[in-house]
Amino acid sequence: MQGGVIPKLYGVLYGRKHDKSPVLCLVLERFGNRLQGEFRHLDASKKAKILNKLVEAHHGGLLHLDFAERNVVEKDGDFRIIDLRHAQNHPECRWTYDFEKHIGDSTVADDDPTVRCSALMRHAEEMEFWDHGVVYLCRVIIVPKNDKLPDQSVIEQLDTSVGIGTCTNYHPNDLATLAVRYFEEMKARLDEGAKLKDLIRLRPQITYQIHKRWHEEQKIDFIPSDQWDYSGRRSLKLLTC
Repeated sequence: MQGGVIPKLYGVLYGRKHDKSPVLCLVLERFGNRLQGEFRHLDASKKAKILNKLVEAHHGGLLHLDFAERNVVEKDGDFRIIDLRHAQNHPECRWTYDFEKHIGDSTVADDDPTVRCSALMRHAEEMEFWDHGVVYLCRVIIVPKNDKLPDQSVIEQLDTSVGIGTCTNYHPNDLATLAVRYFEEMKARLDEGAKLKDLIRLRPQITYQIHKRWHEEQKIDFIPSDQWDYSGRRSLKLLTC
């Protein structure tokens, strides 16, 4: 497990402080940097690698009890799990599901005999390894996954606000429509060859144009807040709608 799942332990140094009290120091492998961002924002292959490391730890009898982003380090596409201060013995873990062989799966059956460990199941769900056939738009709008929408990891990077008209009382269905249209526009632009970093920069303008078009269709005056008002700038031509 050492050097593969957790950093390699080279030894323990023992000494005393100035007041003669004992002090111990673990000499560990230096491995990469702490993971940046949330687990759920990682691409599926990275999620699978990290979860498989956790499976190996369980098979080695280790139950972490503080598994979180701050306790995973990354280097050159590989990972180690750190900070075992809360770890406990975990005998006979029956989990045999290989995450790296199931990248892209939408779900797994609760009665699947390969996923018999509640702790691993919980971590995989919290990491959003399975999308269960849906995507989350603007964090709270749940819609079925389809080819016209970006992957969830891209959706997170292109996050925006919907319902930006200051004098409009939007129905929840209206907000869902606006969110879907926005992300369909982003997917169309990506398919046309646009770079993600450029679309991230254009989020406010595209959000404005999507709302403006919807308001025109509904024959409702569109008065955006100052933050979202791009009426004085050159209009972007929408690829969708």
